Amino acid sequence: MSAISPPPDVLRHWFWPAFFTAFGIYLIVQRHWATPRVASCLRIAGQGQAAACERIAAAIARRQEAEGAPAPLGVWTGVASIVLGIVAATTTVLPALLYSALCLTVAAASAAAYLRLKNSQNKRVAVLSNRDQGAVIPDYWFAIAAISCASVLVFVSQDRYALSAILVCGASTAAALIARRLTRLPALLSGADVPAEQLVDDHLRFARSAVALVYALVQPFVFCTQLPQDSPLQAAAYVWNWFPWIGFGLWMLWRMRRPRILVSA
Repeated sequence: MSAISPPPDVLRHWFWPAFFTAFGIYLIVQRHWATPRVASCLRIAGQGQAAACERIAAAIARRQEAEGAPAPLGVWTGVASIVLGIVAATTTVLPALLYSALCLTVAAASAAAYLRLKNSQNKRVAVLSNRDQGAVIPDYWFAIAAISCASVLVFVSQDRYALSAILVCGASTAAALIARRLTRLPALLSGADVPAEQLVDDHLRFARSAVALVYALVQPFVFCTQLPQDSPLQAAAYVWNWFPWIGFGLWMLWRMRRPRILVSA
């Protein structure tokens, strides 16, 4: 059996082209991801859940109408992913560098699509209260992201990977900054049911910015796992980068699934 098994190097080489191609096809199929329908998973605590769910569903429908036709993010990013798969199959470019390019492409395309919503509604309703930017994603997660992004620079001591380390640091930092910018998206409320619309708006703002931050945190991890660790600092960077993306991913899922309270309109 071992005599006919592909060598490990062959398996590693073809894993990434297969991954990029499969992920690209998935993105194209799910071309309208991150629409207001993602708020359908909102969980409401307390009594009167049936009526509350109806209000949330109506708020999601109004939000979808306000945002208009969704941008084909899946098509844009899916095609880019397939192209990266071709590059991975036909060149010797470090796969972790191509993965960073994919993450930055997805984060940037998302930001472009979401930021266009700033002027998508002629009539806007403002809530007269100060918004704490840290309430969307606490500042400590961005501090952790900054450490992760900078940690890959310990590999610049290896001439072969120096440029790649700098590029991954820049790409992951850019994705983190995009996530930070998305936490400041303005509220988009019609005023028909402000409490329900606020819950939907908060959920969408968090989901969209959190996904971008995941892309920022996972890049250093993928980069470190692809390289040999020739020094204690590089080994420390490898170990460190296991924790931020896993920890933030679990926290993100908890945050999105925790029950919320919907007050009367």
